[in-house]
Amino acid sequence: MTSEASVFRVEGLGGLTARYTLYAIRGLGAVGSSSYHQKVNELVRRLSFTLKAPFTSIQREGTFYLAAPEGVEQLEQTYPVVGGFVNLKKSDETLELSFDGPPDSLENVRIRFLDFMLQHPLYKNGELWQPRAGKPFFFKRPHSKGTEANIFEGVSVRACRHPDGGFGIVCDARSKIVRTKPIGARTDQAQLLALVGRSCLYKMNDNWYQFRIDGVADVLVGDQFDFGDAGQCTLLQHLVRSAGNAAPQSVVNLDPEGAVLTYYTSSGQQRFAPAALCYLIEETSGKSGRHLQSQTILAPGARKARLQKFVRRYLSKLQLNGVDIHVVPELHSFESTPFEIPTLLFGQDNAVAQTRSGSRLSAVRHYSKERQMAMFDPKRGFFKHSALRPQGFMVPQSVWSSFGPALLTDLKKIMLKLYSAGNYDPQIVVYDDTSFGRALDGQWKGLLAAMETDPFAENNVDNVLVMLNRVPGSARRQDQLAAMVCNEFFRRFDKRVQVMHSDTPRRGYVRKSRNGEAFYEQKNDHRITMDGYLKGVALNKICLGNGRWPFVLKDPLAADMIIGMDVKNNMAVFSLVGEGGRLVRVHRDKSQQKEKLKPAQVTQAMLHLLREEMKYLEMPVRTVAIHRDGRAWPEEIEGIEVAFATLAGEGPVLSNVEVSVFELLKSSPAPMRLFSQGRPNDKHPDGVFNPIVGTWFQLGENDAYICTTGAPLLRQGTADPLHVRRVSGLMPMSDGVADIYALSCLTWPKPDGCMRDPISIKLCDITLFDEAATYDMDAVRFAPAQADEAAL
Repeated sequence: MTSEASVFRVEGLGGLTARYTLYAIRGLGAVGSSSYHQKVNELVRRLSFTLKAPFTSIQREGTFYLAAPEGVEQLEQTYPVVGGFVNLKKSDETLELSFDGPPDSLENVRIRFLDFMLQHPLYKNGELWQPRAGKPFFFKRPHSKGTEANIFEGVSVRACRHPDGGFGIVCDARSKIVRTKPIGARTDQAQLLALVGRSCLYKMNDNWYQFRIDGVADVLVGDQFDFGDAGQCTLLQHLVRSAGNAAPQSVVNLDPEGAVLTYYTSSGQQRFAPAALCYLIEETSGKSGRHLQSQTILAPGARKARLQKFVRRYLSKLQLNGVDIHVVPELHSFESTPFEIPTLLFGQDNAVAQTRSGSRLSAVRHYSKERQMAMFDPKRGFFKHSALRPQGFMVPQSVWSSFGPALLTDLKKIMLKLYSAGNYDPQIVVYDDTSFGRALDGQWKGLLAAMETDPFAENNVDNVLVMLNRVPGSARRQDQLAAMVCNEFFRRFDKRVQVMHSDTPRRGYVRKSRNGEAFYEQKNDHRITMDGYLKGVALNKICLGNGRWPFVLKDPLAADMIIGMDVKNNMAVFSLVGEGGRLVRVHRDKSQQKEKLKPAQVTQAMLHLLREEMKYLEMPVRTVAIHRDGRAWPEEIEGIEVAFATLAGEGPVLSNVEVSVFELLKSSPAPMRLFSQGRPNDKHPDGVFNPIVGTWFQLGENDAYICTTGAPLLRQGTADPLHVRRVSGLMPMSDGVADIYALSCLTWPKPDGCMRDPISIKLCDITLFDEAATYDMDAVRFAPAQADEAAL
């Protein structure tokens, strides 16, 4: 099968050279300390931004060096960083880099240099704007104009090694939704303050960029400002001077009485911007941008055409350091053989496998449909059946007094079909959502009041399904309430909580009367919606929430054990997947750091998880794969290695156990896209299709991309392959990627479709979604009563 990857070859680099001076970085503290690598990253980022040069760092024999590009003036000896200062000591070594040889230990320095140099001419191009350094480039002319918002299209660009040797660039199409009208010079102060935290496009003369609003200045456009070396003048005068001899009319005609917004640069410097030149940016997940989301979704052919058009127009002829280079506007073509769809086992060892007749596309469709049907088939059903532990269900008073009993009856019917062995019959506890209101603090107070008498103690309930009302305000407020309930119930009452919301069933039930008696039932036009909603609650909140897994892999993986890792907002989650999903456990651990873990914490968490669970493993453990969601920090890898060195020879873990660590990078400044070539049809007249699920592409020795989503299960848009990077260990990339694809077919949360993440990472995501959102307990504790919000 012929496929293409969105990587374009860069030609003419034979004459390009670069020179770097090395500075030893002192004052980083102990290796493994909370800010060790953070200090290095901050130093590189700050110098790159302030001096506008491609700084980077390298590590040799335990020492970090700052690599400063040629042309940079003498650096200072001391720089402030998080937690203190670092000192720079210039070494005698100079790096002489060429770009026509094979990869070596300085590959990251070359990539950093090329990245910077390739983006410089794009930044200088007057037709384009860039939100901030390292982000995609957008056309200044909107792709689509609307009365409320415009859609700007753009392309992200990143340097990389080309699969055929030499260097290339990875490109992807991007979209941004921007309000048509500016915030406005005379916008009310209260309205401006409500925008703090929002992002906006600042059309500063011809230099457009994006910033986050941090405040509202107490001065106006026509007031005097201190601009440092430029002296004192009004903001209007400063903008006109900055524009040179041809200031835009939008700047010249600024209202001197207009409001001014404040923001901070990445180096911590405060800046000012007239509100009349700032345009709010809308997210496709937000209320204002949601209706435009469909216009930002690109079919494979449209995405490929946009990338090629951008390369031809802006990258076909460039000059880097006096060297003429050329980017070939053709995507990299390769022959691909997709991974086989794994065979799944359901109850009574019934298998769902890929059919051998017909096309691969029809086989995948049949497989997906059969996978869902098997779950509800009483002759097959879940792989293992056992009764659930005593369950609890906390329901708002406003729900239980109306449609609540009907909802519970319908939910129990679904559970009987899905998991009859569970005998789902939860203890009902009703909490007051009328006296305290439905705001975040009101619902929490109602829940807390209901738990004062320890209502679940008699039945020994430790798993509770909690129904919450939607909180007034943003989606973030919903996440805060869910996180508060999950975390505080576990901390205070030792209860594991799953959260559901009341808004869908509120719309789905209707009150009726028969023979003088009132009752609730599902609305006829909402039955399909309610059926999907109740199945989702039964599967994701009750079955998966209680560790009941619907199906497993029939055949063994390359790794005998898979461990998933993720950290978010000081919550670390580890998942253990053994023997194809027959053994699955999730372990939570509080972290002192928001996004990474210390070596000792990783070691302790893994030892605890494995010693608790490996007694259930029936097969010896020779090969282990670690799946890290995002970056695997060196401190974390150290902790992993110590844990398995300790476990070697213990229980089923063999003394010669081998551990490989893979980063699963779900987002990237310039994601790789894969396309398949085929015969044109009415839907795809250009003959460009999404790749079939299981298609993969290896970019280099340690990098690969796997289409866990794609044809025929992806209904719209372009497949977004998962980037897999091996950062430690010797497991072949083909084996590591094949395991990731197989685990992505354990689509327990969504059995009728495809899942981008392997179940090792998905279980971490599910746990962190409700439990890792931030919340302010003091703000809730001391909030005034809001009973007036309790109206139905």
